[in-house]
Amino acid sequence: MMDHKSERVRHNACRQVLWPCAAVKWVLVLAIFFLPAMAHAVVNLKITKLADESAIASGATITYRIQYTVASTTENALNAVITDILPVELASSASDITLEGDDFVTSAIYTAATRTAQFLFESPLAAGTTGTILVKARFPLGTTLDGTIAENTATFTADNGTTAVSPCLGSA
Repeated sequence: MMDHKSERVRHNACRQVLWPCAAVKWVLVLAIFFLPAMAHAVVNLKITKLADESAIASGATITYRIQYTVASTTENALNAVITDILPVELASSASDITLEGDDFVTSAIYTAATRTAQFLFESPLAAGTTGTILVKARFPLGTTLDGTIAENTATFTADNGTTAVSPCLGSA
């Protein structure tokens, strides 16, 4: 049978051993919840969309220049995509749309059913990368009145980035 003094010594010894174990467990729990959020800093993305001409004749092609920047000096953009949904004022068949990527674009896809142009970039897209891509579309001949305005917005996204948006007006 143990006396109270030896039981207290044993209890204190156990507490001294268990305290570091409990602290380690809490550190691990906190790391599981907070490290994934800190693993990738948010990358600032920038985009500017411009029409080559402000007024295009009915039946003519308008060229949109989309300039983009991964505006970080240290963080790469992961799974970066530029999406451009073309307005209804422009022709929508695949034969009326031309997409031109640059050296960083791995795929340029136009889906006529949704009028969507997508540019997929290499991943990771390096910090500081800048470039220009082109979307060429036609105002339908005979159905587009002169002065028709086609408002068009492009977005630049990445899994670890801000969403950058750039509207652009082109008119027939």
